[in-house]
Amino acid sequence: FQNELNTPKPDIVGISFRSSSYASAKKICSIIKEAGPGIKILLGGHHATAFPEDTLKDMDADFVVRGEGEYVVAELLEALAGKNNLDRIKSLTYRKNETIISNEPADMIENLDAFLFPAWHLFPIEKYVTGSILTSRGCPFSCIYCDKGVSTSKVRFRSPENIYREIIAFEEKYKKGRIYFVDDYFLLNKKRLLGLFDLLTNNG
Repeated sequence: FQNELNTPKPDIVGISFRSSSYASAKKICSIIKEAGPGIKILLGGHHATAFPEDTLKDMDADFVVRGEGEYVVAELLEALAGKNNLDRIKSLTYRKNETIISNEPADMIENLDAFLFPAWHLFPIEKYVTGSILTSRGCPFSCIYCDKGVSTSKVRFRSPENIYREIIAFEEKYKKGRIYFVDDYFLLNKKRLLGLFDLLTNNG
């Protein structure tokens, strides 16, 4: 891990964690700041979203992104480059002198098809026996042991065509022969599911 921080030394490191890995995330923050005090640390995930101020008070980090982070992180990077102001970034919690500030929440991202496919080439894909794809966000149920109080019960779906293109792009490059769907409830929308199966079947 120390080698990763020095070859080359990053400007910012993101850490996503749940409550069960809180201690590990806190330790990683300490290691990063020891290796490079100027490295900015961005926290995210279920625990940081639920308790942003408390988390930032307790960990040696600089920012918390609450909820979905794709657009928030992009705006934060622009702010760190002097092209944006922190107080304009929704769903961001950050330090300002001795005060911790939480900006107003951002709207949920409705169009999941707008995202690019994952940067698989940045991972040691050869160590994995399968590919993983997230085709929706949210779950309509309210199990007491789950995180829906943080990640919302509103379900948003990617289109069958968009999912199909990701499967094909992954398989053509890595040829794993299997896909793991990591949705909260992959079978929820039967019409969408059958549409995806038709695309896969009709195209071999």
